[in-house]
Amino acid sequence: MKAVIEPFGKEIEIKENETILSSMINAGLSVPASCGGNGSCGRCMVILVDGCVFPPAEIPSFVFACQTKPETGIRIKIPLSSHIHSR
Repeated sequence: MKAVIEPFGKEIEIKENETILSSMINAGLSVPASCGGNGSCGRCMVILVDGCVFPPAEIPSFVFACQTKPETGIRIKIPLSSHIHSR
């Protein structure tokens, strides 16, 4: 599956059963996750713009990248307040 990351315009590959966070890190994005991916720090929050994920979320919706797994190709937007950066 593919994910398009806005505003970077970067397209990344997401493996089956992989979180958005893991996929972004594997693609070379700098993603802070001081909680170790357990969903408590909120630093990996992204906006789901298109696609289906688990757990289910409405479009558009804020989701934790560390807790969310795409079920289809997705498009996400990095909020301006985020600490996620393209390398």
